[in-house]
Amino acid sequence: MIETLLSIAVAFVAGCAAVFGSGVRRPLLRAMGEAWLLGIALCAGSLFALALAGIAWSLARALIVVAVVTAVLMIVGLRRRATEENAASDAGDRRSWVSAIFDLLTAATIAGYALLATAGPLAEIDFVAMWGLKARAFWIARGLDWSFLESPWYNWIHADYPPLLPLTFDWTTLFQGQWDDRWLGALYPCFALAVLLIIRSLLEEELGSPVYAAAVTLALAPAAASPWIGIAEGPLLAYGTAGVLLLRRALRDQIADRRSQIAGSTGALSIEYASLFLGCAAATKNEGMALLLAAALAMLVSTRNRAAVWRLWPAVAIAAPWLLVRAVFSFSTDLARGQPWLRVIENARHLSVLMHGIAAQTSGHYLFWIGVIAALVLSFRRAVHEERLVLVTVGLLLLFDVIASLSTAQGVAWLVRWSWERLLAQVALMAGFTAAVLIDGVRASRPQPPDVSSGGLAPR
Repeated sequence: MIETLLSIAVAFVAGCAAVFGSGVRRPLLRAMGEAWLLGIALCAGSLFALALAGIAWSLARALIVVAVVTAVLMIVGLRRRATEENAASDAGDRRSWVSAIFDLLTAATIAGYALLATAGPLAEIDFVAMWGLKARAFWIARGLDWSFLESPWYNWIHADYPPLLPLTFDWTTLFQGQWDDRWLGALYPCFALAVLLIIRSLLEEELGSPVYAAAVTLALAPAAASPWIGIAEGPLLAYGTAGVLLLRRALRDQIADRRSQIAGSTGALSIEYASLFLGCAAATKNEGMALLLAAALAMLVSTRNRAAVWRLWPAVAIAAPWLLVRAVFSFSTDLARGQPWLRVIENARHLSVLMHGIAAQTSGHYLFWIGVIAALVLSFRRAVHEERLVLVTVGLLLLFDVIASLSTAQGVAWLVRWSWERLLAQVALMAGFTAAVLIDGVRASRPQPPDVSSGGLAPR
């Protein structure tokens, strides 16, 4: 366990350098969440780079690569801080005992999740047969085992899936010195906590209410704590949610800069930086690539600015190496085999099978989704004008999921039965965040009672 915690600490330090290198000051909570997500991706990326260079993995070599990148990021950050005067946000300085109670309850939720995640060896079937199997094969080979990925004996492992999660497992295993999948579960509470810290900070910055931000974060904590421990859902949820919400914030900062006529306003979050998290999502699972495409299309719809979409290039740069590797080795996804469009057309004639399957998988969370829909209905005009990016992204991603379900050769009912609940979980935090913002807008727009002491009406 000590070795696992040490691997987490090293990744966090590397991530702090990445956040510092961005040159933008942000509240501590958000910086901590971003640091973990970027840091563990950087450490996994170091193993990927060593494997592509043909260098066998060792802890010393991996640490050298991470140390060099960390040093470069620190130098970049120092140079930026020397030339720019970034105004640190004062959001999050206002605290109350009520918000502190909510925060403690959230921390207790994540602590309980950590106990569950490390209670024993990981038993999720897709970990045993795919994600963990890949990581262990890579660990034994001390690199990416191409013969294993190409072997027809293991055609169920989804060789086409990006390798960020297996490499993350191998990063921790290098510290352990031996394969012990029990403590790999400790990574999942870190992903959940990181995305909750980002959500907590963004809500407080935007709404100015620590109590409301803390209460919403507590309500969303179960959605962040993915029950599928050992597979890619937890990391994908964290990276995807962080990427979309930070992109939303970056676009708002851009609009604020334009209105204030200050180019590159101090403290503004850049689209390029936000896209790093979308790139990590694309490097985690194929659904992450679909999310990146959905976010790019949503930007076109939201901003009508093609130049802004090109600023997502860091995300593409992160996803591109594996796409090239996949093309070279002809790792094709099972959904694209044969004639997928003919399957879509055929299965579309029996949409009732798909709809019944989706309804069955959604029933356990119907109160949550009823609340989201109610918030959208009550604030429809505001949602369309102000939250278009998130809503279009979520809508397109669900549309892509429906098309993927219809293109399967394994039977629509079977695929929906085993995947749709996980697909909904990927957008739950984005939907919950948007609903919380819209509900706060409804509350804030209500007429206030007269202020007798001032003799007039209180402002809205």
